[in-house]
Amino acid sequence: MTEQQAAQTYVSDVARVNDARAVFHALAEKWDSSTTNAQAQAAAAPLVNALDAVQPKAQSLAADYPAAATQIGAVVSAVMALNNDLSQLANLKATIDVNPWSQRYDSDRAALTTASNALRSALGLQQARHS
Repeated sequence: MTEQQAAQTYVSDVARVNDARAVFHALAEKWDSSTTNAQAQAAAAPLVNALDAVQPKAQSLAADYPAAATQIGAVVSAVMALNNDLSQLANLKATIDVNPWSQRYDSDRAALTTASNALRSALGLQQARHS
């Protein structure tokens, strides 16, 4: 696989994640102490599904384009951390509050953006601008 093919594959593979993440972020920004775990889980479901789908695609890309395997591995690790954060929404208000959860999620989301930008650089792509 060439760098250009790997770049095209990556952009295609992450499009659903980027779309779902933007929608989830807009919803999560409105959460407050009245947000239930059921509401949070429903809002997160499309993003969880997208992250679950992209992980094996990323692992396949690492095998097909080993020149970026280290950067892809960092993205996979960041995806797993974000998915772990989202799985904690089942415990929202029972064992975690919205603000501490949001802080951890924002930190892991920033780590994913950093890892993604390192991979994008390795693939000759411009950095993404995610909030």
